[in-house]
Amino acid sequence: MMGARYRAHTPDQAHNRAPDRGCGEAQPQQVGTGMLHWPSTRPRSKQVPLAVPECAASRLILRRQPLYSRAVKTYPILFLRLLVLPAFLSCGVHSLHADEPTAFELVKEGNRHIGEEAKDHVVQIRSDKSIGTLVPNIWFLSYYDPDASGKVTEVKFMAGQKVAVTHPSHLFGKWNGKEMAKSRLKIDSDKALETAKNEPVLKSLTLKASQLKLERLSADDDTPVWKVELWAAKLSNPNRAVSIGQVIINAETGKVLANDLKIKNVD
Repeated sequence: MMGARYRAHTPDQAHNRAPDRGCGEAQPQQVGTGMLHWPSTRPRSKQVPLAVPECAASRLILRRQPLYSRAVKTYPILFLRLLVLPAFLSCGVHSLHADEPTAFELVKEGNRHIGEEAKDHVVQIRSDKSIGTLVPNIWFLSYYDPDASGKVTEVKFMAGQKVAVTHPSHLFGKWNGKEMAKSRLKIDSDKALETAKNEPVLKSLTLKASQLKLERLSADDDTPVWKVELWAAKLSNPNRAVSIGQVIINAETGKVLANDLKIKNVD
């Protein structure tokens, strides 16, 4: 019919033609002979790539990709950090608290930093008050040292590392630097702390910190004892910790010798 518009297709082109014109399909062009010519989509040169139009099909493919997959491709470094950081923090926390050396382990380490005549001649072991955990990580180990001016050498440890070696002259006073028998030191700091925590009166309290000291019971009694002072959260303000006294434990037998706990301090 004259005036009617026709579109010529080869059999292959008619079969594979996309139905959506918005997908960038090529349109036939009128040539001088009156025949319809289908333009070639092959690029004229390798340096001039074909422009691929966005179409409904391509948008559908993008929409069907999982959000997680698209985000990983877009921000690979960010997702790597999110995966690695929790594991790193978990390992960091574990190493800082669970692997803290005990007092007796530090005695062996301290022997490496003192003279031969002072090794294993422990006079006193004490810690600073723990911070952020119930297990102290700052310790002071005092050895009887006949070559020192004050007859004592003190080694300071922080998180298991030796940080100082000093020779204090005013540490012992009336104790006169009497060393404790090594054979009687059988209860380590971790066991002493656990024994103090298990006192029945402490079951309803939230313990926050501790401070330990190992020394002779008195000038006349050479029984080695652990003095474990504890801090607990106040009932009215759980973010605040108060001292609730101490538990005295025999370092040879592990028995509780005295309980000087004052739980009313948490009120």
